[in-house]
Amino acid sequence: MGRELREQIGEVVMPFFEERQRCPLLIGAIVSGIVLFGVVLAVLTVQGKLEPPLKQTLWSIWAIMALLDGFLASIAMRTQILPEGIVVCCLPLRFLKRRIAWDEIERIYARTYRPLHEYGGWGIRRGKSGTAYNMRGNQGIQIELRNGRKILIGTQQPEAFLDAVRAAAGKFPGS
Repeated sequence: MGRELREQIGEVVMPFFEERQRCPLLIGAIVSGIVLFGVVLAVLTVQGKLEPPLKQTLWSIWAIMALLDGFLASIAMRTQILPEGIVVCCLPLRFLKRRIAWDEIERIYARTYRPLHEYGGWGIRRGKSGTAYNMRGNQGIQIELRNGRKILIGTQQPEAFLDAVRAAAGKFPGS
């Protein structure tokens, strides 16, 4: 049964594999920064060292920062191996999604990569080695498509990822 039909009838498909990754350093920096800014503001407010217009402005900035930081802290990458292929999605921005059908894939294998050198960092990146979807680390699954393009999906579980690919789609050359 195709993905579109399953979505129409509301059938839930359990993925063969699912991984969610977050950037732990980013979350730590965000939380530390907003807490420190809040503490400094609270101390200055209690000591009466802020004039009312400045105090209101700084607390408004803090509130906006807290909302923005909360959003940034919620960013994650979800990778799923489904019966119809591989899906990579940036959460909570679900429109940043890439679906790769099994018949698009020529070769798939695990490899160690250099995020800064090959792709210019982490996130959804284009570099000299193709397109990367990665949040942290240097382990990934290299996918070579039939059209010649290359996609790398970062993972902390490369063997489990490939085992799920084999279970969902059979063996690919190079996997």
